[in-house]
Amino acid sequence: MLKLCENNCFPDNIDYQRTLSIYNLCYWFNGLQSYIFLGRDVVVVVDINGCYKIYAENCSIDYVDKLRWVLGLDEDLEEFFILASRDPLLKGFAEEFRGWRPRASDLWWGLLVAHCQRAASFKQGWRLLHNIVKAYGRVVEVGDTKVLRPPTPEEVLSEPSKLVVSGVGFRAEGILRTAEAIVKGVLDYEKLRNLPDNDIEKELMNIPHVGSYVARLTLILAFKRYSLPPVDKWVTAIISKIYGVEQKEKVVEVFLRSRWGKWSGLAVYTTTIALDAQPLSIALKRINEGSIKPRKDVSPSPSNMEAFCRE
Repeated sequence: MLKLCENNCFPDNIDYQRTLSIYNLCYWFNGLQSYIFLGRDVVVVVDINGCYKIYAENCSIDYVDKLRWVLGLDEDLEEFFILASRDPLLKGFAEEFRGWRPRASDLWWGLLVAHCQRAASFKQGWRLLHNIVKAYGRVVEVGDTKVLRPPTPEEVLSEPSKLVVSGVGFRAEGILRTAEAIVKGVLDYEKLRNLPDNDIEKELMNIPHVGSYVARLTLILAFKRYSLPPVDKWVTAIISKIYGVEQKEKVVEVFLRSRWGKWSGLAVYTTTIALDAQPLSIALKRINEGSIKPRKDVSPSPSNMEAFCRE
């Protein structure tokens, strides 16, 4: 069992409820508090008021700076929200989510999420992630509570059959090659984080089955780098509909980068939140109706993921 190392609160400078809930598995957010994994033996319980408890095997290490980074407490998104507030697609999102910050994941989880979202709907991809965590069944004791944690790359490599049970299908090979690259040090987060965005993308794409979409989504999730938009068919159709650009992925990418600059990746990410990552036909219908901001009645959605635990 991990030891309680610190019990404290952060200033009320962000919207913790939205920051903790968005794109968070139901195992790790219950509406009031979230479990955040800072390492294999470090778990932080953060509540929606910004108070936190750090549990770890080694309490001599200061984990607060890393926690601040994960929560985005020092991230300045003011420029993005100003742009979004004037945008026909993200205006509604900007009005309601001003205090939200995207949480950072570690490199492994970011890549795992990206692999599962490749050629998949939101529900398909996140159901796979839910299944993977459940299939490996790794538990950590946090206080009096036993919490499922993500499997490590080593655990995935030692029991690859559990990926098959999870239903990942053709994605299994890419996930395994990614796990192998991390274990062997071919992918090293500390080295990668010192590189420009384009160079990180290239390094990630050197791994078999990691294409531009997986690399760019990982840039957002694990590095908080937003200059390269991850564009797929869903994004292409949405952007084409809203802005009247040609419905081709390369054309949409050029448009996004010209319109949003260094925020183009975040614009894509928040678009999925604004439309609850619903199937394309429903998302397009909502655009026609002018319903372009997160809805509480949609479940599961990026901001309402507890439904996965009820399935």
